[in-house]
Amino acid sequence: MGNKKIQIHLDALLNEQLRTYSHTNMVDEETVINAALRQYLEAAQPRSSELAAGYKEMGPINRAISADYAATEEKDERRII
Repeated sequence: MGNKKIQIHLDALLNEQLRTYSHTNMVDEETVINAALRQYLEAAQPRSSELAAGYKEMGPINRAISADYAATEEKDERRII
């Protein structure tokens, strides 16, 4: 896997925090950004998987609810006509 150069824009406070952290811990800013982004994405992954599982689980329930609603709506429309 190769490296890709990207450009990011940091607000002044975040930029200063990054510079201070990098200097204090003797690590370059790129390493800090890579570690932070990796941690953020790894933390977000389980939530995405949980959401997908929840949608799959709720699918049959949602279909049943909409079928019941459609049947009720059809009865109401017959009364109007």
